[in-house]
Amino acid sequence: SVSLSEVYDNNIYSSPTKREDFITSAGLNLALTYTSPSFDLTGAYNPDFRLYEEHTELNVVTHTGTLGITLDRWIGRLIPGLKMALRDAFTYTPELLDYYFDVTQGGPGILSTGGIRVERNNSYSNVASLDLAYPLSRKTSLTLAYSNHVTEYSSSRYVDSLTHSVRAGLAYSLLRSTLYLNGGWGDTEADTSSIKTYLAEGGIRYIVSPTVSLNISAGMDIVDEGQNDTSTAFRGSLGLSKRWRYWSLAGGYRRSTNPSTGVTTRSTTYDLLYLNLSMRHSPYLTSTIGGNYSKNATLGGGGGHVSSYNIYGRLNYAFTPEVQAGVGISHFKQTSDLSGAPPIDKDQIMMNLRATW
Repeated sequence: SVSLSEVYDNNIYSSPTKREDFITSAGLNLALTYTSPSFDLTGAYNPDFRLYEEHTELNVVTHTGTLGITLDRWIGRLIPGLKMALRDAFTYTPELLDYYFDVTQGGPGILSTGGIRVERNNSYSNVASLDLAYPLSRKTSLTLAYSNHVTEYSSSRYVDSLTHSVRAGLAYSLLRSTLYLNGGWGDTEADTSSIKTYLAEGGIRYIVSPTVSLNISAGMDIVDEGQNDTSTAFRGSLGLSKRWRYWSLAGGYRRSTNPSTGVTTRSTTYDLLYLNLSMRHSPYLTSTIGGNYSKNATLGGGGGHVSSYNIYGRLNYAFTPEVQAGVGISHFKQTSDLSGAPPIDKDQIMMNLRATW
């Protein structure tokens, strides 16, 4: 598909001092789907050409992409019952998002920065993962996952990071619920600092009805930042999703540690509240409204805090299945006492047209 959009941005540098501009964008959405006797492959690549009306020195091409390979049939022939998937997601942009709602996952997107925005600079983020699942019995299954997360900034003001993490889990299925227990380890290199994180959590995924699901978890993180600097922090989540005939709602609360904020070499506790509501008003008209609030606080009594919130809304009209148009608004505000995370107040108004073939 091809998309054209016009955006008004009242803070194009995402800085304490506002500068406004109009941005014209032309983007491509290239999708790939392939099925073979051994695997299923899906992919997407989205280059976006952005032209600024006044600040032409900011003209840029952003890149976003995803890749997924499901190898269940191939690995199942070697080890019956074993499931295997490889996934990758990346973005290159002057503005990494502190938060976005991923409709496919029903929650925060994996490329979000954990509630913190920095001033405009070209940045790259990539998350790659390997997931394995094996049934131990009719009701019990074992999972194992590895992920690699890279974040790099063009400005030396910000902290590049590389995180390796491994997680193992055990799940037990009941009639309408699943009990699970997870343990994991992560190693983050943030400039010259090394942060090791150990986690343990348990929870339940409960199907309240065919249209309502609930997920509750609780556990503990142990964070080792070297030189006898070890902290513990509570982790947990509460997630709810509900579907009506023409509406769907997803919301929740998450708490974890965040070793790769981009603005400090210390790990933080990360609290997130989010809500997303999608509505179908007619066969042609849909809308989405939502928002989130997040807070990062440095571990070990460092005293640094960053708080932010987003509010957004979008209206989409389908003239035909191939041609759609939309309008949207968003407001973002960040307060901080960390030098790398500036106070930001940012509003955007967006209009776009998309054609698919």
